[in-house]
Amino acid sequence: MWKLIQLMVAVLTITACTPNSGVAPQPEASVTKEIPEGKRVYLLHHRILPQWTYQSKGKYLEELARNDLTRTRSAATEIVSKKYANGIKVEKIKQPDGVLITFPKPKETLNCYYAFITESKGQPQYITYEKTIDLDHQGYIGAAAAWGADGNHYNYGVRKYRSKSAFLVDVANIISGEMPPQAILKLK
Repeated sequence: MWKLIQLMVAVLTITACTPNSGVAPQPEASVTKEIPEGKRVYLLHHRILPQWTYQSKGKYLEELARNDLTRTRSAATEIVSKKYANGIKVEKIKQPDGVLITFPKPKETLNCYYAFITESKGQPQYITYEKTIDLDHQGYIGAAAAWGADGNHYNYGVRKYRSKSAFLVDVANIISGEMPPQAILKLK
């Protein structure tokens, strides 16, 4: 339990770094390596990156649009591993307008295949495609979701695709409001 608390303190330190600082503070390596990798990946995908998206006043989106992964890879290296960080890719997308982050193939449920960051109606959005469990053996491998500025998790349903093109169709429908969330997990 103490190690998890230490990791959370380290994560809070990383997320508190200013939007223009470039490189995140580094948590104690021994702390992060004692926490299972899937939990560390989850923290990166579902806590740190959404927080940067919503609290940087557009600076994080601008960094990614310039293909600047310095801050993202620094945090991923310190929290997960250098190998994991080097597997993160970013691509500027014209339709829908934003940036697509492609992560290494997730090993655990809830870790992301992709994240899409955009600004819609003057507000940032952080949309994900997360690995899921196919409980009823229908071929589902992921779930479209989003983290809101309010800290809530919006679930748009399970999917059977792996391709970025199929994810971008979902993203466009989420941004336009054509695909309402099926569930909202209120965390605040």
